[in-house]
Amino acid sequence: MTALLIALAALCAAAAGGAAVAVARGRRRRRWFRAAHMLVRSELMDSELSALHPRPGPPRRQGVFVCLRVLGPHRTEYVMDPDMGIVFGRDASASDVFVDDPTASARHCRIGLTQQGVAVCDLGSANGTLLRRGPNGRRLRGESALLQSGDRLCVGAARFGVELFYYDDDLM
Repeated sequence: MTALLIALAALCAAAAGGAAVAVARGRRRRRWFRAAHMLVRSELMDSELSALHPRPGPPRRQGVFVCLRVLGPHRTEYVMDPDMGIVFGRDASASDVFVDDPTASARHCRIGLTQQGVAVCDLGSANGTLLRRGPNGRRLRGESALLQSGDRLCVGAARFGVELFYYDDDLM
């Protein structure tokens, strides 16, 4: 929160033609900090009021994106739409996420959108798909499980961190 306030204070200073916050000393810096704090507080109050009094009209539809982080030495991130279905596997032509590991099946598992939320489904792989939530793990063999942010998915030796990002579908 303090970093956000300092960044807002820097923007206020730049708009006023002043020096950067790091250069500003004493009273002027406190004044910018107070101004930024008031801006943040007014934004928070506006969002709280809009939550109390929702706009009339049809209910908002919510969409979701899945962010997959490859855990290990090759730090890669994928952001994908689960509506399309995300297939993991060893066969590069038949999968969206290629897993270069002999213990992974050609079409190992799939992440997709269901009525309940975002789920991972094992596609009958030989070794199953390991879903870890916190300290606990569960091996899926031809079955499905709902995903949550913070889950870890193991496909063969490849490990993925899962984050779910929700947005209002009306905005997209």
